[in-house]
Amino acid sequence: MDQTLIDQIVTRVAEKLAQTERQECAGEGGKKPGLLILTQEHGDRCHSMLESNRLRQCYTTACALQQDNQCDVADYDAVILYGLTNEALAKIATGVCDTPYTRMASRAMLLGKRIFIPR
Repeated sequence: MDQTLIDQIVTRVAEKLAQTERQECAGEGGKKPGLLILTQEHGDRCHSMLESNRLRQCYTTACALQQDNQCDVADYDAVILYGLTNEALAKIATGVCDTPYTRMASRAMLLGKRIFIPR
């Protein structure tokens, strides 16, 4: 194959990937998808997520604790569960949603939201 042809193909593929990534980040109608951060207690880890420029490029971020857990999980496209303990996981698995954290995590699962659990 001719090197110029290879370079053109690589350029076109890179442009297409960049275009697809921009479309995914924009979401429907150019609106960024929402990302809700759930934590059982406030800490620096959730704040680093809220202030992340990389996340802001693709998501509108919110922290449930900063909103006194008065937010609706249905309004968000994805949820990050910080501090998911074995106890909280067992409660969610058995349907015991007695805290705002377990209640919102369970609702996110039932709504089919994309859920991320960082280590």
